[in-house]
Amino acid sequence: MTTDIEHGEPIGVGDPTAPSSAVKVEEGFDDIPMEDCLRLLREGAVGLLALSGGKAPDLRPVNFALYRRQIVMRTGHGRIFEGARAEEPAAFVISESDRLEHTGWSVVVTGRLSICDPTDAAIRTRVRPWARADKGEWVVLSIDQVTGRRISSFAGGAGDGGAG
Repeated sequence: MTTDIEHGEPIGVGDPTAPSSAVKVEEGFDDIPMEDCLRLLREGAVGLLALSGGKAPDLRPVNFALYRRQIVMRTGHGRIFEGARAEEPAAFVISESDRLEHTGWSVVVTGRLSICDPTDAAIRTRVRPWARADKGEWVVLSIDQVTGRRISSFAGGAGDGGAG
């Protein structure tokens, strides 16, 4: 389920007063509750930032920190900085998977990029650049929506033929 961070209400699922069983979940996946999505974001270190591109989205791996419901990143004067200067909408994903156990999860955040004021407390988060490059700029992605889902446990028996 997608939840509006500002108001804590479900988004895009029809009547927010309807029972949770009324929400259609894609077969094979389980929703991750909001609290768990935020915990996974707090514990995360590297994610994938998606910005608008020419013919396709522009994807960039970034290390990050969660601070006051914002994704905080350091960057140089490239595509991410330009997106923040223009306050572009963007998406961000963290995920984990185990190819042997066929388990995994993902958390997707959508929001808007902006430049972080250097005097803002957000820059005190422990975000150190991993790349050997000038990453002196601070940018944030607002967390407007969060969606989390986990691959459902496979209900079949051991001899039923694979991960399909």
